[in-house]
Amino acid sequence: MKNKKLLVNSLLTILIFITGFVQAQEQKVIKGTITYQDQPLSNVHIVNLESKQFVKSDTKGNYEITAKVGAELSFSYVGLKTVTILIEDVTSELNIKMSDQVNQLDDVIVKGKGKRDGPQYQLENEDIDIITPMGVINPKKSGFAITRIDGEKLPSLPGNMLVQVLSGKTAGVERRGQVLYIRNRPAQYIVDDGAVGFISLDNLDLGLIKDIYIIKNQALVAIYTVNHPRYVENEKKKIEEKYKNQNFYDTNSVTADIDATQNDLPLNLGEEREIFGTLTFLNKPVADVLVSVAGKKDVKVYSDRDGKYRLKVQVGDIVQYTHASYETVSIFVEDVTEELSFSLKDQIRELGEVVVTMSKNRGAVANQKEKMQEDYDTTRGDFDPTKSGYSQTYVDGSKISNVYPNIQEALVGKITSYIYDRTNGNSYLRNGSGSLNEDSPVAWEIDGVFTTYAPPVELSQIKSVRALKSYGATNRYGSQAKGGVIVIKTIFGDFTPDGPKKNSFLEEYANSNFYSGDASLASLEMKEQNKYAQSVAAYKNKYKAFEFYQNELKDKITNYGDHLSVAIQFLEKYDDETLATKIFEEVAVANGRNPEVLKSIAYYYQLLGNQRGAIAMYERVFKLRPKHAQSFRDLSNAYVDYDMYRKAWKLYWAYMIKGKVTSEEGIGELMYNDMEWLFYRRANQMKFKRNFVPIHKNETDFKRDVRMVFEWNTSEAEFELEFVSPDRRVYTFDHSLEANSDLITQEKKLGYSSKMFVIEDLGKGDWLVNITYKGNKKTVPTFLKLTTYFNWGKPSEKRDVNVYKLDIQNQKASLLKFDSEFEVFDKIAKN
Repeated sequence: MKNKKLLVNSLLTILIFITGFVQAQEQKVIKGTITYQDQPLSNVHIVNLESKQFVKSDTKGNYEITAKVGAELSFSYVGLKTVTILIEDVTSELNIKMSDQVNQLDDVIVKGKGKRDGPQYQLENEDIDIITPMGVINPKKSGFAITRIDGEKLPSLPGNMLVQVLSGKTAGVERRGQVLYIRNRPAQYIVDDGAVGFISLDNLDLGLIKDIYIIKNQALVAIYTVNHPRYVENEKKKIEEKYKNQNFYDTNSVTADIDATQNDLPLNLGEEREIFGTLTFLNKPVADVLVSVAGKKDVKVYSDRDGKYRLKVQVGDIVQYTHASYETVSIFVEDVTEELSFSLKDQIRELGEVVVTMSKNRGAVANQKEKMQEDYDTTRGDFDPTKSGYSQTYVDGSKISNVYPNIQEALVGKITSYIYDRTNGNSYLRNGSGSLNEDSPVAWEIDGVFTTYAPPVELSQIKSVRALKSYGATNRYGSQAKGGVIVIKTIFGDFTPDGPKKNSFLEEYANSNFYSGDASLASLEMKEQNKYAQSVAAYKNKYKAFEFYQNELKDKITNYGDHLSVAIQFLEKYDDETLATKIFEEVAVANGRNPEVLKSIAYYYQLLGNQRGAIAMYERVFKLRPKHAQSFRDLSNAYVDYDMYRKAWKLYWAYMIKGKVTSEEGIGELMYNDMEWLFYRRANQMKFKRNFVPIHKNETDFKRDVRMVFEWNTSEAEFELEFVSPDRRVYTFDHSLEANSDLITQEKKLGYSSKMFVIEDLGKGDWLVNITYKGNKKTVPTFLKLTTYFNWGKPSEKRDVNVYKLDIQNQKASLLKFDSEFEVFDKIAKN
């Protein structure tokens, strides 16, 4: 009987695997609307970077394109910032807001131009059969003059442009009018072993071509596309190789030791990939740019006359773009890097900036140079002037006279290209001379306090001043420092990590803003999208209300978020969890293959304290997404809530072993923190089979005043979180594609949508948590869960869970307000 049960489970696992495999490979139709400044944008180029298929948006900004899960769509328009989106299993609608292109390049060293590589298209003899009416031709055996052209190097153009593309690529091939001639004979074509003749290629997309063979003896052009069986089979083998180690979770997997071969995550460093792009200057293509890999002399190519290039690289490589007339650019290749297109920047030849002191004593000059090269610390980390790679201006504080009325006046003439505009009270760096943004005033930092306003510092107390101009120096500070940063140290107030600003997340997300009380206390949900819930609430009797929903509303509501709003009404108005749960379960059944919907329901179950319901939802999500990091964390956390500590521990370990993450990156930091809680608080209730080394030295070091965990149900969600301290300083975290595209791509690749913040010292007074929602490229809302742990890790620990339905965009709203006594008040509605 036991063996029979094992056989059934095995067959079920195989069936789930096959079903998941087929679904992962099916083509999905992605559609949406593209806008710019709230107006529809036509002729936006939408490219499937996997299949090379492309479409353009119509006059209303609408588009429709097919793509597989895991493919990336690129949205590009001249003068606007290119947007690249990874297609997930739940992606069907992507509404894109295009923004202005901002080109900010690192300051790097210009290298001389080397010799150009050979021709892009090369003659090759391959052991491959080309089927023609004249018989099978094998380039290796026939002895014919055959030229092979790599189709992946061709631009994505209509097929009728093939004559222009092939003309002159090899000897004896030329265009006469609109006809291609090979050795003075008009060419015939064959596509994917079809019929030979003078056929029309108008319906052929060059971006779909894999290989072209020009058989000169026969004046024949043999074209092979991605649809040829040979390439289809190769692609199938690649897919099988990718998924062959994927095992799916079942309910018994956490009752025994988890096999370390399960749920392999994508490889990173060393993975080979091809990058491509277009290099421009002032919207014109730039040719002869050397694109090379640092440390690999043979890996290089030059941009063509259209500014285009392609190069095979490996993840972890540093790609350099070099031209005598422009600044060199260095870019680190990630596992998601594919297209790298940007505008080059004029080479600015500046002398290194130093302060020359007239002195007969040579020791004064040497002392000045030594001070310039000293390391110094800031709120954004340590700087080493000798290793930074960008220019910095140093001014000795002893040279700043106290006769000036303020620091802005005092620095005039002491920093190259520094300007003080007395009409508006702002200071600027590099204004009019290749500035990063000529309209952006300089930001300031004094003794570890960052501000956008000039500090009222006593000039006689200044120890040193450093001006950080280049993007390489200011990118640590974010967009508020795009005009440059002036760092001031006083003789008595050097910033140290042990100073008053102890909170790590406050240091990372600090800015100079002071809260102006501009957050709304209104609901985050649009009233017009909550009309169904309001109609249900009109009934005095809850059973009449439920009957009205079942008979009149349920079939009319198409947005799952509106169903959940109705369920919340039964909780808030009628205080009936049973009726609300019935709606939750119906929505879960109707959306059983949509992990985003299931996660939002799990959030509400956790809000209600329905641990069994939450586990059921997260187990279903795990089966749909067995390789997503968030699936491991969510299910483990649900087990902890239900006191199933051993199951939780094993599941955490399953991800940590195979995920190869550290405690310092994204989801790894959060999961390590969860595991430390189990290690310190529930050690007696678990039997550890593996050695776990906590990050914190002891339980006392682990404890915190407040721990906040934000989780959102869709990876496309964009928002800005704002934390306001009791002294009304503002700290922000911007989760948007424009401000944090690298983070969002990393989240998608690892499969997580959460963020943790820790406050170590609350101080006295009220803390505020606000949000500005920016949308999710869909017409459905985003559900956000905020779990706040007060006295984290201490015996008196308590937890507060809130769930928010996010609809209204670009309006700051209050999420939470609490004080140093852990009293939570003024919470907005949960939906």
